[in-house]
Amino acid sequence: MNSNNTQNIEERAPVQTGVTIKLGLDVHAAKIAACVQIDGGTPQPSQLIASERIMAWIAALRARHPGARVISCYEAGPLGYVLDRELTAVGVENIVVTPQRLDTDGRDQKTDRLDARAVVERLDRFARGNRYALSIVRVPTPEQE
Repeated sequence: MNSNNTQNIEERAPVQTGVTIKLGLDVHAAKIAACVQIDGGTPQPSQLIASERIMAWIAALRARHPGARVISCYEAGPLGYVLDRELTAVGVENIVVTPQRLDTDGRDQKTDRLDARAVVERLDRFARGNRYALSIVRVPTPEQE
């Protein structure tokens, strides 16, 4: 094996192994619609969860998949960035994105559960390398907010 081949092997990105849990969240003051996708599987049906229960719900999900990487995503909104800080504090990789029209198939259906599914589908594309799938928002510090 020549040195060029060795160098090329060493420069390759490491392959991630294990389970990745993706969470698409549609956040409101009283409730959060959450859609879960495990690895590259089909997104599960969205669930409505009381806002004050979301962190316990995520902890239970993580307990069912020990060691899993958890990535979540939600649209920026009037509730600020408290949820982002709570998620990152427990090791969830959270992405806040600009709000956008999620009903792209022209059916004019608007429900929180459908929005959560659309968010997780975009998050899946982003996690697979499509950097244009999400328009990421910079999360300000509490002082800046």
